[in-house]
Amino acid sequence: MQKSLINFNVVAILIGIGSSVTPVVLLTFGILQFKLVNIFGIKEATSAYALTAGIAGVTIVFLAPLSGMLIDKLSPRHNISLVLTPSLIGYAGVLGINYSENIYIIAAFWVLVKFSYGMVSGYFMSLIPKNISDNLFGRMSGLTGAITPLFIMIFSIIILGLYSGSSVEKKLLLLSNGQLVGAIVSCFFLLKIKTITEKIEASPVKKGYLYPSYRKYPEFTYALLTKLFISIITSGLSMTSLYYATRFNLSEKSVNEVNSICALGIIGMILSSIYFGALSDKLKKQKIFILISSSTIAISLFILSSTNNISMAIFASFLFQFSIGIW
Repeated sequence: MQKSLINFNVVAILIGIGSSVTPVVLLTFGILQFKLVNIFGIKEATSAYALTAGIAGVTIVFLAPLSGMLIDKLSPRHNISLVLTPSLIGYAGVLGINYSENIYIIAAFWVLVKFSYGMVSGYFMSLIPKNISDNLFGRMSGLTGAITPLFIMIFSIIILGLYSGSSVEKKLLLLSNGQLVGAIVSCFFLLKIKTITEKIEASPVKKGYLYPSYRKYPEFTYALLTKLFISIITSGLSMTSLYYATRFNLSEKSVNEVNSICALGIIGMILSSIYFGALSDKLKKQKIFILISSSTIAISLFILSSTNNISMAIFASFLFQFSIGIW
């Protein structure tokens, strides 16, 4: 039974996931929206973003299984390539968004960015069951749920806070460079060991399958549906930057400052993730925490939809992030 959670693999996993998820989150929740505002104006930006996000979202639904199959087939022999190659492709995709002004070209590059960075984070996620003992899954989940938001918070404070007055182009360059540095650092930790240590027990799910059998592995479908429903309900939050700009008549600089303040709510997400992850291990229950999280997420969304006060909107953001930590 594994007693210590921290090792080179875990450090690589945390840095890899955190640095690859962050660009997608910041692009979705602000930077890409203001890229479209600069091209189409504030009135047309909402529909332009909806079209771009819709194209990217639907395409990724079909490409995500392909990403999983590639990870299964190529790891662990090509572990460094599965980090650096998609990171460089994602970097090229961000540059493409940076210098494009056609909505369909931007959407195509957005798909490339989401697929590439998603493949990096997916690869590091796949290392968790191979390197973490079953008795530490909950703690690892809590740690992952803490470190990833921490990356987002740091990047948000730097890019959206300290550089709030900078151009969108500069923000995009900072974001892509930060991810590439994270990818290189995570590879350094992967190289500290000769091979990726796998569990002795063989995986019950054969590689190459697009979807595990529901009869044999119903928990997989339940977890997937839970994530799907929460993602559907919270999908509108990707437009919070435009929401702040239109409902509260804020400038791009002010919206970036609000987003950097809301990023501090990630501290609550980190604490709730660690605490409830450990509590889940102790009680050996998950459903009750999903119910609590879903209820408080609903409350935060109701506040956002009904308030005309920016302070209440910020409070709702903090509550939402705390709830996601529980989930």
